Amino acid sequence: MMSVCIIGAGTAGLCCARHSIANGFETTVFELSDQIGGTWVYNEATGVVNGIDVHSSMYKNLRTNLPKEVMGFPDFEIGENKVSYVRSDEICDFLNQYADHFDLKKHIKFNTYVIRVLQRKTKWQVLFKDLATNKIEFQYFDKVLGHGPTTPDYTNSM
Repeated sequence: MMSVCIIGAGTAGLCCARHSIANGFETTVFELSDQIGGTWVYNEATGVVNGIDVHSSMYKNLRTNLPKEVMGFPDFEIGENKVSYVRSDEICDFLNQYADHFDLKKHIKFNTYVIRVLQRKTKWQVLFKDLATNKIEFQYFDKVLGHGPTTPDYTNSM
């Protein structure tokens, strides 16, 4: 069975997890925080927490800049809210409902920091730290989905 690692339990990570599981892949999601929602989670923490820089783009009274009618998923729309431009906490509620509906939470390792991802022949080695226990482990996966700076090498491509 193909194993898939997904880094982050935000909107994209949850959608990837839902479809990875639906296709029969062994799926593990690593989430740095203690909840799903990614960038939609409002957190007053700044600086460094657990030795990791805090990055959050949300602010307390944020409303989306896109109407909810285009922010849902084709198979799971955002609720019956009367306004189109919803608050960030409503997006978090929606993402939790999505995760519950598709039973995704049992596949998520919360409070887990991905230290590095290395390609090892035909597999990917993911080194991660459980922030609750400070235990560092690694696991091998066939595929890894995540985010981060990547720059393709176009040397001599033209």
